[in-house]
Amino acid sequence: TPSVATDAVTLFAPRDGYRTRVNPSVLGPMFEYYLPPVPAGTVVVDVLDATGAIVNTYSSDALAPGVGRSPRGGRGAGADQGVPDPDAAPVGFGRGGAGVQTRVTKDAGINRVVWNVQSRDGVTMPPGSYQVRLTVNGASQTQPFKALIDPNVAATGVTVADLREQYQHVLNVRAFGQQVTQLVTRVRDARNAAHSGPADRQAAIE
Repeated sequence: TPSVATDAVTLFAPRDGYRTRVNPSVLGPMFEYYLPPVPAGTVVVDVLDATGAIVNTYSSDALAPGVGRSPRGGRGAGADQGVPDPDAAPVGFGRGGAGVQTRVTKDAGINRVVWNVQSRDGVTMPPGSYQVRLTVNGASQTQPFKALIDPNVAATGVTVADLREQYQHVLNVRAFGQQVTQLVTRVRDARNAAHSGPADRQAAIE
């Protein structure tokens, strides 16, 4: 359109998308941007929360992790610690972006990125206000958007507050699991030191 210069990188204002597993590639949060030529460098898309903290970062240099898998290759955040993941929650809670891979492209012309509504740790984010930041050749543009609760989920009586509480619960349990893992490691190291020489025993205690 006349308001968009054909020689300028443009991040369009996103429409609000749904945190849903019902056709998320169409109904989920979606970002569109225009690239006049193919940039020589990397195109980066950051998703930020309402405070500006980074929720997740996606690059044109790398494909997104497999659906339902964390960046570490697990089955989702905390999978190695037995932590419940919102993606494995009962149907009533929905699954944000299930079946979507977030991939950043850098083709000349219009590019489209669908967000899978997940954090860097693979945890599904709750509905709320977010921002998307596009960085091309060192220059950034930012636009606000909202991830909305699935109306079908809301119809079952689940609220945004419920999903936020669920998200916080996952983080709390995951943190507790990490503490337990650290404690087990310390106990194992102390046990091994008990069967070693005095110098090794003192080092383990310290």
